[in-house]
Amino acid sequence: YFNRHCLEDALRDMSKANSHGERLERALIVTDKTMVSLGHAGRVKDIMQRQGFQVAVFDEVQPDPNMETVRDGIETCERFRPDVMICLGGGSPMDAGKFIRALYEHPELKIEDAASRFVELRKRTQPFPRLGSKIHKLLCVPTSSGTASEVTPFAVITDDDGMKHPVFSYQLTPDAAIIDATFCEQLPPSLVANAGVDAITHATEAFVSVASNEFTETHALKAIAMLF
Repeated sequence: YFNRHCLEDALRDMSKANSHGERLERALIVTDKTMVSLGHAGRVKDIMQRQGFQVAVFDEVQPDPNMETVRDGIETCERFRPDVMICLGGGSPMDAGKFIRALYEHPELKIEDAASRFVELRKRTQPFPRLGSKIHKLLCVPTSSGTASEVTPFAVITDDDGMKHPVFSYQLTPDAAIIDATFCEQLPPSLVANAGVDAITHATEAFVSVASNEFTETHALKAIAMLF
């Protein structure tokens, strides 16, 4: 979903029954306290409640999410038992939400095994488990530009020793990305500018990556042109 004011229509579409025809009823919003204070979390919560959902908000995500945040999120999932997760905010809530879902459904999974040391996702030394047994849909709602975590199979999580791990798997790819530009209008100008620089950096890295190809280079160049 990519349009101004598309949030409500997108959430309404994605709130329908899953592929097995089962009614979805419990939504967990994974976000940070800034999104709560700006009213964005409340906006998403109101929309979901109007669709008949019970809604909980986990707003403990910090920049560069770590395993402590992930464990807190898992505890929230165990209490609330969501069947839909909505990650709202920048890259940190989306990365945190992806790994919270993975460990909630597969508590035996270790971050060292989930992380990949290869650019090619299919070259894994350890298989990544299938997701969706408990949280049937993962929706990402970015409020700024930058990481594009809402459309990627990646998450970056910091372990208890302070080391960052890139977690790669197509199982982490969100079911939908809801990109509503009106969120940026309500953010502080400095945050919008910093996120724009982040997006330029990511686009440049994508263009010069050893894994780039004609398809990705076209998108990277267009992104750089639009941002400038």
